[in-house]
Amino acid sequence: MRRLTNILLAILLFIGMAACDSGESTTSAVSATDASVPVSSSSDTAEASPADSTISSSAAPASSLAEATESSIAATEPRPFTPVQEGVIFIDSNAVYTSRGENLGWQKYIYTFGEGNKGKQHVSYDVTPLGEKLDASVNFADYEVNVRGFENLAILVRMNTYGYFDARNGASMDAINKVYYSADQTFHVDVYADMLHKNYTVYITPRGGEKTLLVENAAFRNSALAYTNDLGKMAIISFGENEKLRVENIKLGTWE
Repeated sequence: MRRLTNILLAILLFIGMAACDSGESTTSAVSATDASVPVSSSSDTAEASPADSTISSSAAPASSLAEATESSIAATEPRPFTPVQEGVIFIDSNAVYTSRGENLGWQKYIYTFGEGNKGKQHVSYDVTPLGEKLDASVNFADYEVNVRGFENLAILVRMNTYGYFDARNGASMDAINKVYYSADQTFHVDVYADMLHKNYTVYITPRGGEKTLLVENAAFRNSALAYTNDLGKMAIISFGENEKLRVENIKLGTWE
C-alpha cells in the first residue's frame, strides 16, 4: 500500500513540474514577442529621425554655402565703373563724357584729377549741349570730399533753362555777360580757380567765336567753401535725363 502511495505521489509531482515548465516557456515567449515588436518599432523611429535630421541639416549648409558662393562671385564681378569716392577713376583728356540725370544716380559718375591740385588751377574743356534750354552743368569739388549732392560742389558752370551760360557765385548764380547756346553748338570753357582764396573766373568761347568773360572772382558755393582746398573731382549733371551734355578735351594745369 505504501509502495502504491509513493508511486502516486511521484506521478503527481512529475505532472506538476511539467505544468510549471510549460507555463514559464509560454510566458517567456509572449514576453519576448511583445518586447520585440515595440523595440523594433521604436528602433526604426529612433534611427529614422536621426537619419532624416542628418540629411536635412547637411542639405541646409550645402544650400547656404552655394548661395554664399554665388553672392561672393557677384560681389567681385568687375563693374563698368568704380565710384570716384574710392579715387580710382581718373579723367582722360582723350575721352568723351556725358551728363548724368539729376535724379538718376549722378553721384556714381564722378571723376577725378587726383589729389594735390592746390593753389591756382586752370581747367579747360569743350562742352556741347545736346538740346535746347537745358539745366545742365559741369561741376568741380575737392578731392577728399565724399560727393553726395550739389552742396559738395564748389564750382559750377551751367547751361540754364533761359538758353545761356551762368556760374555759381556763393549762394546764387551769376553771369557778367550772357553767352547764349543752341543744340549741338560746341563751346570752349576756361575755369581759373584760386584754391587758396576760394574763388574762380570763367571764360566761354564759342567755336570760331570770341572769348567772353562769364564770371570774375566768383566765390565757391557757400556750403562747400570751408572744405574745398584742391581741384580734384568733376561731375557732369543734367536735369531729368542722361546725356544732355557732352564734355571732352578736359585738361588741368596751373595759371599765374
